[in-house]
Amino acid sequence: MNKRGFALLIAAMVAAVVLLIASSIFDIAQKQVILASISQQSQYAFFAADTGAECALYWDDRIQYFGPGAPNDPDGLLQGGNISCDNQNPAVTNTNAGGPVPPFNPNGGNHPSSPYNYTLEFTVTLNNNAECADVFITKCAGSIDDNGNCTTNGGSTISTQVRANGYNASCANALVQNPPLTILQRRVILNY
Repeated sequence: MNKRGFALLIAAMVAAVVLLIASSIFDIAQKQVILASISQQSQYAFFAADTGAECALYWDDRIQYFGPGAPNDPDGLLQGGNISCDNQNPAVTNTNAGGPVPPFNPNGGNHPSSPYNYTLEFTVTLNNNAECADVFITKCAGSIDDNGNCTTNGGSTISTQVRANGYNASCANALVQNPPLTILQRRVILNY
């Protein structure tokens, strides 16, 4: 019986098994790196949404920028009628009228119990990357669902909802019809 080449066959089989194990470990490691990157980008989107929600909450609660009557400005923070978020001056528009921000008055005007929707959009800089915060503020004489729809009850209680959408890309890239990148979105909703 000839046993020549038996060691070569065993060596080839061991090499194939080691190569298969190494390939599997590399594949797992590669997927872990991708998952970690997506998780980090998701956190950037959440931080942008949180920044936008906190900005709107500050300007609504402290300055009453979105509240009844003229904005209250005890500290002189409202310069030239513009708010400031993350060292930027986002344009605030009333999405119902498409014009400048009118005072909210649930008991007067043409639509006494209609919701007033405001939007502000600004770029948040995290880790030298530009992230987008797109914020919607809804004020309503009634209740507001998670999509910002107002159910009026004719009462005088004003409900406020802040919906902040955060993106892991700049607003120029995130808020277009067909974004050029893979973009993650996270949302923060505040009701009060």
